[in-house]
Amino acid sequence: MTLRPICLTLMLIASHPLLAEEHYLTETDLFSDLPIVVNASGLRQDQRTAPAAITIIDRAMIDASGAIEIADLLRLVPGFQVYQVHPNKFGVVNHGVGDKHPRRLEVMVDGRSVYLPLLSTVDWVVLGITLADIDRIEVVRSTNVPTQGSNAFQGAINIITRNPLQDIGTTLSTTQGSLDTQRYTLRHNDQIGAMDTRLILNYRSNNGSGMGLGDGGGGGTGPKRLNDDGEIKEISFRGLYTPSLIDSFDIQLGYSGGHIGVGNAEKPDLDRRDVTTSYQSLLWERRGDDDNSLTLHAYHNYLKYEHYDPFFVPENFLNNFGLPDHPAFLLNIGEENGVTERVDAELRYQGKASAALRYMAGVGLRQDTLRSEALVAGQGEVSEAMYRLFSNLEWTPADNWTLNLGAMLEHNNMVGTHLSPRLGINVQLHPDHSLRMMLAEAYRNPSLLEEFRLDQIRLPYIAELAAFEGAVLQTRGFSSGNLEPERLRTLELGYLWHDPQWNSLLDLKVYIERIDDGLTFHDSTYEKADAIENGNDIHWRSKGADLSWRIEPWSGSWLHLAYAYNDMTGYWNRNSEPAKAHGRRLDTRVPLHTLSALLSHDFGAQINASLAYYRMTSVEWFNGGALGPYDRLDLRLAKGFTLGSTSGSIELIVHNLLKAYPEFFDRNSDFDTRTYLRGTLKF
Repeated sequence: MTLRPICLTLMLIASHPLLAEEHYLTETDLFSDLPIVVNASGLRQDQRTAPAAITIIDRAMIDASGAIEIADLLRLVPGFQVYQVHPNKFGVVNHGVGDKHPRRLEVMVDGRSVYLPLLSTVDWVVLGITLADIDRIEVVRSTNVPTQGSNAFQGAINIITRNPLQDIGTTLSTTQGSLDTQRYTLRHNDQIGAMDTRLILNYRSNNGSGMGLGDGGGGGTGPKRLNDDGEIKEISFRGLYTPSLIDSFDIQLGYSGGHIGVGNAEKPDLDRRDVTTSYQSLLWERRGDDDNSLTLHAYHNYLKYEHYDPFFVPENFLNNFGLPDHPAFLLNIGEENGVTERVDAELRYQGKASAALRYMAGVGLRQDTLRSEALVAGQGEVSEAMYRLFSNLEWTPADNWTLNLGAMLEHNNMVGTHLSPRLGINVQLHPDHSLRMMLAEAYRNPSLLEEFRLDQIRLPYIAELAAFEGAVLQTRGFSSGNLEPERLRTLELGYLWHDPQWNSLLDLKVYIERIDDGLTFHDSTYEKADAIENGNDIHWRSKGADLSWRIEPWSGSWLHLAYAYNDMTGYWNRNSEPAKAHGRRLDTRVPLHTLSALLSHDFGAQINASLAYYRMTSVEWFNGGALGPYDRLDLRLAKGFTLGSTSGSIELIVHNLLKAYPEFFDRNSDFDTRTYLRGTLKF
């Protein structure tokens, strides 16, 4: 059964006059003593009453960071690690255990999941938005499965874009700099009747790292250029339509196309990956009296990767299949190519039973499909239908006590039904001091790729070898199926201190976290040949602390600090033979310490300067390298100007004023000093 008819049915049902969700936050919300958050429980709460640890990256932090990529902003979140697999691919993890395709965080844009079932990850380069489009990012640093579903296993990130009404007019911007970076954006915001609209055209390209691994050929001894350049073209539209005082419609459409070079230290000659993505999203909200509301959110995501790579067939290799002698030849075979789609519909109600009792409840339906002869060979199309019921109850038995009880019941056709509960207790010790306790159990279901993986090289159609079409030349990876969901149990204690005099907010979290049946891979055999097998073979325990502190020490200046400590023990590949168990210990798979600091100062006359400092201790990424500690210092200088009705800014951005260092592969080209100029004009 597909979900498209169900989505249409829900949209008709939603004509009932009591409907709403994802409330648009007002200026009062954003400038109150403590910011209002939504994504921890589905209810509008300030951070003192939310059941989880939350970091808000606001517009001021986005500007001051000097970030060029959206993923880089998450370096400012305590406990998070960000790394470049190569210049056009990024990994983001919470509490380490990262690889080329990290998969334990839910990432959303305006509530629409951008997780890709094809590779079980997020492609940060084709989100369809730019840094300038973002109003703020709400990061739930704790498990958020009870509100956002199984992929919010170790946290949830919601990137909230700016309301089109905030930037009426036309904006042109460009970024030029290192790695032959070229970016151009045209944005036009307008008001057409009762609809506020935003149209964006975006182009981005770079030549990748430019260097890489091994002999450059032709008798030279220099390193060989990696095939890791990229070029992406995007168009997106957003319309906010308010036909009445109680109804609002948020319509979003987007398309991206281009290519991404994926050459790396392991395979510098990998062909580029051509990518096509599109999305359509409709969010309808109806607000009733006394904070009652009902929301319907339906969306469709589409992604296509075309990624082929040469495969060398040695002389007489096909003798194994009964063919006569033949010369060596090359085949063009699929690497990580395929098509994936996601259709999702969610109906969510928010109400108030009394002055002390508020609640949110909802139902969601999702269908993922995957077609890939490279990754699920011979299986045609595989799909997963998932159904979810969820709720969060907020009870305030006394002025200084808040209890949040949330749960999600999920069912899919691969692993059955699981319940993920969460209990949060918040105590207001003083108007400026509060404590939080959170106890949760959560599950992450296997993705389509993890469950159905069969990564094989098969003989394509060749006229003279037609009788042998489909013969398996090599099996690289597989799943035996019947995987179990990953299981997380966690206990967190939090302390929040707000000092209005210094406009200061200190957020401390200590935690114990246990993950069992983690999904990874181990050495195995498939039809008597060596291959990698997916399995529930990773288990770990973590204890640590996250801390963030935002303070304005003097007029025109503010400082943001984020620090995390994580002490991990655990193992993986427990089913491997001892001789193949290298890297089995997990304590090296997460950095013991991570630190970020962002300092910004406004000099007046539209001149602003900021410094960002990042430090991470040693870590060994899966599929990557064993990396030593690094320090990085970024600089941003900005000057705004006004010329009649035109305004704008010019920025000088320098990344890594310190020593070059590797971020993922220890044998790749290092992250060296990179300089950019960014200019913006608004008409």
